[in-house]
Formats: sequence, C-alpha cells, structure tokens
Amino acid sequence: MYNKKAVKYYEEGREFHQNGKLSAAERAYKKAIRANHDFVEAHNNLGNVFLDSGRLKEAAVAYTKALKLLPAHPVLLNNLGNVLQLRGENEKAISWLNKAIANDPGYADAYSNLGNALAGLGRFEKAAASYRQAITISPGLADAYNNLGGVLRKLGELDDAVTNFLKAIGIDSEHKEAHNGLGNALKDQGRLEEAITSYRRAIKIDPKHKEACNGLGNALKDQGRPEEAVASYRRAIEIDPEHKEAYNGLGNALKDQGRLEDAIASYRRAIGISPNNIASVSSLFDCFRLVCDWKNAKITSDRLDKIQESTIDAFDQLPAPPFINLYREADSTTLLNSTREWCDYNLHKYYKSRPFSFLKNGVCGRSKIRVGYISHDFRDHPVGLLVHNLFQHHDRNRFQIYTYSYGPDDGSDYRQSVISGSDYYCDITDLDHLSAAKKVFDDQIDILVDLTGFTRGGRYEICAYKPAPIQINYLGFPGSSGSDHFDYVITDWTLSPAGYENSFSEKLIRLPDCYQVNSQEIQLTNYGYTRANFALPDDAIIFCSFNNPRKIDEHVFRSWMRILSTVDRSVLWLIENNEQLTKNLSDQAKRSGVDPSRLIFSKTVPLQEHMERHALADIALDPFSYNGGITTSLSLHANVPVVTLQGGHYISRMSSSLLRAVSLSELIAHSVEEYEEIVIRLAKDRGFLSDTKSKLAFNTTNGPLFNASRFCENIEKSFVEVCGKYIDGESPAHIDIK
Repeated sequence: MYNKKAVKYYEEGREFHQNGKLSAAERAYKKAIRANHDFVEAHNNLGNVFLDSGRLKEAAVAYTKALKLLPAHPVLLNNLGNVLQLRGENEKAISWLNKAIANDPGYADAYSNLGNALAGLGRFEKAAASYRQAITISPGLADAYNNLGGVLRKLGELDDAVTNFLKAIGIDSEHKEAHNGLGNALKDQGRLEEAITSYRRAIKIDPKHKEACNGLGNALKDQGRPEEAVASYRRAIEIDPEHKEAYNGLGNALKDQGRLEDAIASYRRAIGISPNNIASVSSLFDCFRLVCDWKNAKITSDRLDKIQESTIDAFDQLPAPPFINLYREADSTTLLNSTREWCDYNLHKYYKSRPFSFLKNGVCGRSKIRVGYISHDFRDHPVGLLVHNLFQHHDRNRFQIYTYSYGPDDGSDYRQSVISGSDYYCDITDLDHLSAAKKVFDDQIDILVDLTGFTRGGRYEICAYKPAPIQINYLGFPGSSGSDHFDYVITDWTLSPAGYENSFSEKLIRLPDCYQVNSQEIQLTNYGYTRANFALPDDAIIFCSFNNPRKIDEHVFRSWMRILSTVDRSVLWLIENNEQLTKNLSDQAKRSGVDPSRLIFSKTVPLQEHMERHALADIALDPFSYNGGITTSLSLHANVPVVTLQGGHYISRMSSSLLRAVSLSELIAHSVEEYEEIVIRLAKDRGFLSDTKSKLAFNTTNGPLFNASRFCENIEKSFVEVCGKYIDGESPAHIDIK
C-alpha cells in the first residue's frame, strides 16, 4: 500500500510523538508524506502534531489533505471539526462533525466535539444533548462529563453541573478542568470554601492553570480575603500577562483595600487587552467617581454607553452593574431597563431553578404572619443603623419576625439589637444560596423583605430562587430590582409620585410619611469636641457634606463653590477617604476661584463620634443627582438642616422625602438657582437659620421621621394587605397606606 521508506518515517514519527518530541515527529511525518503523497495516516498524524503544538491553522490544512484522500472517514471528519471548533469556526465545525456522526452514529468523541461547537455558539441545550449522547455511547468519557457540567452551569442547572463535574473527577481524579469547573459551579452556589478547595486542587495538578488561579482569586475576594485574592490574581497574570479577567479581579481586590490608584492601573490594563470589557470599564468609572476625577469618569461613562449599544446582545458581554448605573443615569426608565438586562444576564440560572411551591391555605393563613428580613448588613452599617430598632416594634399578636444574616458579625450593639428584636434569628453565612433559600422556605416565611439588593455583599441569588410567596425589595438598593422575584418595593409619595409606577418592575407600597425607617435611639458619647478639634474656624459658617464622594459630581461641586464665593467666612467640610480625592477637589476649588484651604477634610470615624462632630456644622449640602439617604437623616438627627435639589428619580428625591417628614419643605429646591438661594439665605440670615434649627429640633422629636413605632404600624398595614391579596388569589397591585 505505502512504500517501505514512507512507512519507516511514519513509524518514527509515531514514536517521537508518543514521547512528546513534537518537532522530531513533525519532520518524520513530513518525510513520510514526501515519500508517499497519498499517505492518509501521515497527513492525519501530522495534523495531530500541529494540534498538540497549538498550530491550529496548520492542523486544519493537514486534516483537509487527509480528507481529500479519504472523504468519508469519521475520524478525519471529527479531527477537522474539532480543530475548526478550537479556532472558533463553530458553524463550519458543526457541519464536519455532523458528517462524522452520519458516517459513524456510535462515535462518542464526535458527539463530544459537536457539543463543544454548539456551546461555542451559545446553543447550550443542544450542546448538553450532544454531550449526553457521547456519555451514553461511552460512559467513561471524562471530558464529556466535564463539558456537560460547563453547559449545565451556563443553563443555571447548578446541582446537575456539580454532579457531572464530580463524575468527570470520579473517572479521572487528575482532571484539572473538572476541578476548576467544579470550583466555578460551587462558587455560583455560594459554597465558597468548597470552591476554594476545588480551585486549589486544580492548581496542584497544574500549577500553571491560570483560570483556576483567577477563580481562586474571585472566591477569596467574595470571602472578604482581598490580600490573598490579590496574590492569586497576580499568579494568574504571571502565567498569562494578557489575562483580562485576572486584571479585572485584581482591580476589584485592590479597590476593596482602598488602593484606588493601583486599582485604576489594573482596570486600564484589562481594558488595554480587551477594549470592550464592560466589567473593567464599569469598575474604572466607579474608581474615577470615588476620587472625583470627573473628566475621566465622563469619558469612561461615554465609552460604556458605546460598548453596551454595540454589544449588549452578545452572550459573553454582561451589562453594567445596577449600582454603577445609579451614578450614570438620571432617567428612571433607562435605569429600570439596564437593571433588567443585568438581572436577565446574571440571574437566569436561578430563575430557572425555583424548587419551591406554595399552597394558598398554608401561606399567609396562620394566626400570625411570618415576616423574614434578610440582609448582609445587620451590623455597624447604614442599613443596620436604620433597621436595628424596627423589629422590636412589630405587633407580636399578629406577626412573627425572622431575621436572616449573611454578613460579618461585628459584635456591635446594632447586631445585638437585631437579634434581641427577632423572634427567630438565623446566621446563614455558611449556607450556599439554595440552602439559604430552602431555610427560608422551610421556615414557612410569608413575606421576605430583602434589605441589601445589589449593594456590596448582596446575595440576590437567594431571593431569585423565590423561597417566599411574597417578596419585597426595600432600603438597601435605592431603586427597582428590575426582576420578577420581587413582588413589591417599599417607597412613598415623594419618592414615587403618581406617574412613576412604570419606573419599577415591582408594585409600589407607598407609605404615608417617609420610605426610610429610623430611630431616635442613637447613643451619643460626650467627646467634648469643639471646632478646633477639626481645624474648623470658630467664626465661620460651616457647610458640610458627609456623603460618599461618588455622589459628588462637577455640577454640584461648582454650585458649592459659587456658594462659598458668595458667603464670606465660610468653609466646606468633607469626608476624606483617599489622597487622590483630596487633591482633585482642591484642584477643582482652585479652578473655581476658591482658596483650597476653605475645604476641610476629615477621616471617617465611628458613628457616635461622627454624630457629635456633625453637630459642629451649620448647614448640610445635599448632592443633586444622588441624594443622601442615611447621611441626610443623620444630619437631621444632629439638628443640622439639609438643603436639597429635588430631581426626577428615586435617588434624587430621597432627601426631599426626609425633609417633608420633618416639615421642612422650604429646604427643598426645584432648580440649582433656588438651591443656592436657600443655602445662602440660611448662611447669611442667622435668624432664619436659628428658626429652622428650632423647627427641626421640635420635629425630629415629635414628627414621624424618627418614630420607628409609627413606621412599623404603617408597614404592618401593608403586610396585612399584601397577604390578603395573595390569599384571595389576586395579583400584586399598587398599595397606598393612608
């Protein structure tokens, strides 16, 4: 059939190839082909050598030449299909692989490779079917189990994904990709410690497994271990200097450590590798807002818009995070749509796996309604401060109160107050997402109130499983969840007046006073502070804004500078959380003609200390597009009047709601000019300022804002009404509490 010389070279090539001597094997196979141009096996094996060398184009050429000599051979058809799939030419690959299967219906490897090509096109259901067929034919095919686990993870079938990764490992305990895939699936489930173990197993098998190093970094970061995460990301980058995901993760971990300049550099490196990388562009925008670099923030935001307009439909391009969009959008409809897109992309795997069902006669029909509150922030945190005193006010004759915590136990009085105010308290930190949801379901919760949403540390996956028949979005994320797993959102008539209903995916529960629960019970310690302790001039008007610097944009800062220019002997007191922020704001003040020394910066301090120093200020200035929430209520509690500019969406109306609850509507402006006029009048008319403070002091004691008992009565009315609708078989509808 073939001449002896060709066969001799061919056998040499096989031996070299088996021993990993790829260059020698290549030379031998080429000699065999020169000696016999129609040597099919030599062409095929040369393709295998190229494949093992990563030379995919040359491999495809070699397989094509072999197929010209033997057009219907299933192995050759499979090999060409496989290399085309590896090159990303999935449609072509599918055609060749289907020909291989047509010629050999029992060809397991061809079905497995077909699954890879289908998965590459996002056809995950068909890919899963192809992998299952491969496994049916060849139950010992570890790669097929591993790949099936990968597409099941994409489809949101996380339990089955874990099962298949474990089957792959059962066949081949050293299957590094299966260990890495198992880590990914476990991380999706919130089983972080197990995920870390799986990633480390993959890395032990292959110390240069860059994806496992990156996954390990992600899991460590989510566990609140940023230093270890940084080391793992750096290892992934050391292995692959072009690893965009590792640069992005590194930026996230550095940002968690407050190393913003380093984080910015890391995000920029990720974007340099992949210019349309929405995750890194979004995070870079966030860093620029944190340091008040508004020029670069605007450039980055515009870039983000262009990327999303061109790629939002691409399967592998996630939308910008909802929390980031709060600082970019001032239109409620746009915000809702972007949040919906994010939820559809990130939560589809949980939407598809809702194992809970409810019987009407077993829900909301007991003598007491079971209300569960779930949060990452039952601690010394703005949410913990606001809600800690709520639970003890619930009417125990009508309600049972369950609280579920998955955040750190800081041992604070706020956490202890949550625990003591609950009928049942459960720490679900160590439970994976589904187990946590099952705990809520097993407790037969009627109404589950999520207090974290898309803010830092949030485990929105738990609520996405819909473990309670009625679920309410409240307080943590200031806006709509954009998802179908929340039935209601708690708001008020100022935040959401008539006509705003379409800005929410949920139905509205409008409270009569204010959306924000609050309490007068902030324990103050007498530190004996004076203005001198904070370098504040004794004889000056002290304006303050202790808001997150993300909320300060160039428009509001220019307004503040105009106010300082108009009010002699005035200073602006701000929070300092990084040196770049201080420099940028000082430079902006100078460009506005204001001496930078009139900006006074102070570090963040514990709440009790902050409240005493806060009272040293005269007037609080509210940011425009993203108002203060807890910051505004703390100002009012400290008897410092707040001036706000009411906007057109939820977060630009929060301070208006709080001011109306203390009967200070006169401090709500409807234009920048009016905002400045009110501030300047307060600063220059000491009688007006004094009267305003007296009115504020009276209404914080006697008005509804700091009356947690009154708030609780109103929210309980809404709970009774939503349960009634559920029992009667009615769909959720807007509710106005009178």
